[in-house]
Amino acid sequence: MKWLFSTLIALLFVLVVALFAYYDPGYVLVQWRDWIVESSLALVVAVLLGAVILFYLVLRLGGHLLRLPRRLRDWRRRHAARRAQAALVRGYLDLYTGRYPRAEQRLSRYAGYGDTVAVLNYLGAARAAQAQGADERRDRYLELARESTAEAEPAAALTRAELLLDRGQYGPALADLSRVREGHPKNVVMLRQLLRLYRETRDWEPLLELLPALRKQHVVDPVLEERLQVQAYRALLAHGGGHGGEQALGEIWRRVPKALAHRPELVREYARRLIACGAPDQAETVLYRSVTREWSPELIYLYGLVEGSQPERQLRRAEEWLVGHETDPVLLLTVGRLCRRSALWGKARQYLESCIRSGGAYEAYHELAGVLEKIGERETALVYYRRGLALKEAEAERLAWTGAP
Repeated sequence: MKWLFSTLIALLFVLVVALFAYYDPGYVLVQWRDWIVESSLALVVAVLLGAVILFYLVLRLGGHLLRLPRRLRDWRRRHAARRAQAALVRGYLDLYTGRYPRAEQRLSRYAGYGDTVAVLNYLGAARAAQAQGADERRDRYLELARESTAEAEPAAALTRAELLLDRGQYGPALADLSRVREGHPKNVVMLRQLLRLYRETRDWEPLLELLPALRKQHVVDPVLEERLQVQAYRALLAHGGGHGGEQALGEIWRRVPKALAHRPELVREYARRLIACGAPDQAETVLYRSVTREWSPELIYLYGLVEGSQPERQLRRAEEWLVGHETDPVLLLTVGRLCRRSALWGKARQYLESCIRSGGAYEAYHELAGVLEKIGERETALVYYRRGLALKEAEAERLAWTGAP
């Protein structure tokens, strides 16, 4: 539009000059020493105008020629940036479709075009290198990413930690994550990777300390948090029972939140470790209180295996649970075992036979066979031993077919 307007003005000027020249061309005389030049005013004006236009064009051309190298550099830079951008996209497509050598080549080749592109290229190239087993090239790319810009330090460290976790190199990964945590304690990616590291290394104490931060940053929901707590305290109880004895178990148990102290898996682990530590009476008390509060077949089963110092009281407590659960096979097995331990052969036989009629497991057959041996019915005991063994083998075969643990 500007060019068209200028052209119209120039044409209008030429038209006005032509009209003046037509009616009165004028006269111009120029003398210099022996030289005399005569001409019409219209011709002089036309020559001067042409000279001005020519001078202007020469200046414009000279300016373009002077700016040509810079414009060429700018064009080459823009062209290279476009190629780098295209290589970045194609490189990441190759990376996520498993073409790792091509991805590494594309990403590393155009890593020098701009800080942001360089960081993304180097991080992608590091992933591609690791996928090929080239750990040295991976570390070099990560170092280049870190050096490309100051803001790339957390991204490079988190990427390296993730790749190290994939390799099972937990020590160096923890060092990188700890460094990121010092400067960015609320970083969600860092928190997720720390959670993964502690779970894979079964480092439960740091995991429990990390849970409040995970909850605050919404990394875990309440359901997952509770499951992690149960898993951690169960592992700590198992470890404490094997190394620290009853006192260490008590210290760990007191740390368990009240909302989790009734969970059957934790109570079972605590009771089992107490039994292993030589504290069956304490285990019996823990199991009795837990079952009284919340019915749990697995805790009732374990209650029958506790050999406390007061078997009569233990039997009496177990029989209290029979009210409303007269046909529960697990409870009948437990009461039958406690009767057998107290040498109450008649009651033991009655409970164990009821357990078998209620669909009890093979253990009921074995317990009943032991009672029958005690009262002299060896042939009948042998029959129950065989039935129990057949039932056990059938159960083992079923679990093998289903793949159950």
